[in-house]
Amino acid sequence: MGSSPLTTVSSVYSPRHLSERPDVEEQIDRKKHEVVSANMAAQFISIVIDLYSNQPIESITTEFSNAPNTFHLDSPQFNCICQDDGAIWRRKFNLITKTWINPQSTLLCSLEAKSSYSRVDSSGMGVTSDRTLAQQFCELLGPVLSQVTDGDYEALDDEQRCRFLISVHQSDIMIVYCDFSPEYLGYMYSDQPPPHLPYITLHRSRKYNLGDPTERREAAETIVAFGEYFKQSI
Repeated sequence: MGSSPLTTVSSVYSPRHLSERPDVEEQIDRKKHEVVSANMAAQFISIVIDLYSNQPIESITTEFSNAPNTFHLDSPQFNCICQDDGAIWRRKFNLITKTWINPQSTLLCSLEAKSSYSRVDSSGMGVTSDRTLAQQFCELLGPVLSQVTDGDYEALDDEQRCRFLISVHQSDIMIVYCDFSPEYLGYMYSDQPPPHLPYITLHRSRKYNLGDPTERREAAETIVAFGEYFKQSI
């Protein structure tokens, strides 16, 4: 699973004020480097969190960090490495070390950004490719497996098994989430696959086009609501 490249390629692009979305061919014509899409999304998410998300406790803060996170997925049924493009973190201030970044930090949601769509649907609109879908799945599963100690997946509660990811394709942004059931995790850690393989479902929100003022506001409201959801677990 790839990470974001470190160099950029210039691109000329003027966002449309109208609500119509650019088709895939137009996206290819103005294709930017993946890191440009990641930086745009990171700035948008950071501003929304910093300006509109009230921090309930002074010793706890929620922030976006554009530092990539690497996940090593290792189980009897699965072995791979994937890397996201940044994440929303909950930081707890450590009174002993006087630091915010410490083992008490909790990864709430990863970001995965792509420069453009590589597939289209029957109407000519961009859709997530199978390769990107597999990467999103790994970045959702990675934080779950990282919480498992000595194969004891049954110790995870409902909150720990439910994971979220912000997906960006150029100027489109949406939320992807998955609830990894105990049955599915049991399959991941079993030495022999069961007679009937368990199903897993990835859920996605609608797309928001950040180039459109109305949808950009709706995307901001979604991220604010997202933050309110995480506050319930503090």
